[in-house]
Amino acid sequence: MVSFIVIGRNEGWKLSRCFESVIKAVHYNSLEEYELIYVDSNSSDDSIQRAKEFSPISIIKLTTVYNSAIARNIGAKIATGNTLLFLDGDMELIEEFLKLIYDQKNKFLHPLIGGRMLHKYHDSEGNFLYDKSYINNKSPFYKSITGGSFIINSEIWHKVGGMDNRFIAGEDPELGLRLAATGCLLLSIPSTFVIHNTNERKASKITDLLNQKKHLFSNMLIYRKNIFNRHTLKRFWRHEKSLIALISSLALVLATGIIPFIALYLVFVLLRVRNNHFRQIFIDYTYYLIRDISCLLAFLLFYPIKINTDKIHYERESV
Repeated sequence: MVSFIVIGRNEGWKLSRCFESVIKAVHYNSLEEYELIYVDSNSSDDSIQRAKEFSPISIIKLTTVYNSAIARNIGAKIATGNTLLFLDGDMELIEEFLKLIYDQKNKFLHPLIGGRMLHKYHDSEGNFLYDKSYINNKSPFYKSITGGSFIINSEIWHKVGGMDNRFIAGEDPELGLRLAATGCLLLSIPSTFVIHNTNERKASKITDLLNQKKHLFSNMLIYRKNIFNRHTLKRFWRHEKSLIALISSLALVLATGIIPFIALYLVFVLLRVRNNHFRQIFIDYTYYLIRDISCLLAFLLFYPIKINTDKIHYERESV
C-alpha cells in the first residue's frame, strides 16, 4: 500500500492543488490500496479546512514545535503503507510518473525513487509567470541526495530513523546522504515527478544570501555530521570549492604564521567572478566572501539541539 504524506503550513490554494493531484494520480493509476495523510505545521490560514475537503484523509496538526523534518517523521509514524510518497504542500504530483516506477511484477523498481521537479513561478497574487526545470537527465541515474518529494520503502525509512529534526532546512539531502552510506542511493527517473508552485523572488544576490542563511548553516551541519561519509566528501568538493580555498589559506597562515597566505583565497575568488562589469564583479566577490566566512563559522559554531519526541505534540483532526 502507498501512503501519500503531504506536509504544509499556510500554503492556501497550492495545498488544494496538491491534494487534487494526489487524488487524480490515484484514479489514473487505479490504486486500490492507498492512504492520504496531511501533517499541518500549525497553519494560521484555512489549510485544515482545505484538507478536509479530500476525504478519506488523516489530518495531523502539530501544535508545539514544528519543521519539515518533524512533520515528515510524524507522517511516517502514523502511516500504515509499506511505501511512503512524500510531497510538500506546494507541490503537484504528476499522475503519469507512477506508471514509470513499477517493474513487470508490479513492484517498485527501487526502494528509493525520485524524478524531475518543474518549478512554476507565480507573483504575490498567485498569477503564473514562468516555469523552469533544473535537471534534464535523459536516462535514469543514481544519486546520494533527496529533495522534498521522493518515494521510499517504509522499512528503510524507519531503519535509518527518518529525518534529523535539528535541521530547519536541508533535512532531505541529509537523509539522502545517510541512506547512501547504507548503500541505498536514490534512483532518479528522467521524467517530471512533481510541479513545485513557488513565488518569484526579486531580491539581490547578496540580500537573497542573507535571507537564506538557514540553508547555509544547515549545509554545514550536514557536512559536519556526515564528515566520514564518502558521498558527503564528494558533495563538499563539488559545491564548496571557494570554501575549501578559504580553509586551505587559513591552514597555511596558522601553520607558517605568514598572514599574506590569505591572499591565495582572495585571488581564487577573484578568478571565480571574472566579469566585464566592475559592479557585478564587486557583487559576486562580496557574495563569496560573506558566504564562505558564514559557512566556516557555521561549521565550527552551529550546534542546534535535537528536539525530543516528548516535546512534539500534535492533534488528530476529525474529518
